[in-house]
Amino acid sequence: ARAASAFLASPGASTLRDNPQAKPLFELLERAAGTPSTALKGTLEAALGAAVEEAARQYLASPGGAAVIGKTVTPEMDAALINIQVRPDLPQRQALSYAERLSEFTRDFFAAAGLKAEMSGETLIIGDVQDISMRDAVVLGAIALAFIVIVLFLTFRKALDIILTLAVVLLSTLWVFGLMGFAGIRFTIMGVALIPLLLGIDIAYSIHILTRYYEERDKGEAAADCAVGSVSTVGVAVFLAA
Repeated sequence: ARAASAFLASPGASTLRDNPQAKPLFELLERAAGTPSTALKGTLEAALGAAVEEAARQYLASPGGAAVIGKTVTPEMDAALINIQVRPDLPQRQALSYAERLSEFTRDFFAAAGLKAEMSGETLIIGDVQDISMRDAVVLGAIALAFIVIVLFLTFRKALDIILTLAVVLLSTLWVFGLMGFAGIRFTIMGVALIPLLLGIDIAYSIHILTRYYEERDKGEAAADCAVGSVSTVGVAVFLAA
């Protein structure tokens, strides 16, 4: 109903009203602009389909239509290329959402007529790449986490040290991605590189501080003094490097 009302109010509709052949179609549209019944919807869809088919037939029979044969329409009339322009001013997330809805609608629309539709284009490709990147990021994160646990176990041989280091990794990851969300920075393909980068830096800095802590413990210092010493020495260097 909203689409019918919007079309009737558009400038193009006033031009088409002058065509006597379009009068039955406009009568259906005006009825559909109210509260259309199921039967009226079916009639309107059939009328629109017939109108589109007739318009396509007339266009292909015209001199301009003959120019597209072999370019956007095959000579056998069994395949056609339809170009749809996405508004360039749309935000990427909104453009991807519209493209997915359009792709689903197009496939269902042509499938109902026994036709097969394939969708492609820059917007859809970007969406596919982002989906693949997110899926690979989960696998990459799991592999990196398993490798980290093995390295920490071989380095410290203590479950508590492994837990403390993983807690640092978790905290820094939540901090970075939380700030990204707060600042409105979207997680894109480039953001996938942040995962191994964060893991590598966090593990390296944690090992430096814990190693310094155990060096002080080997000298017989108290645990509290060792913690303060490791943070005040290696911790300062780590902070400046980070």
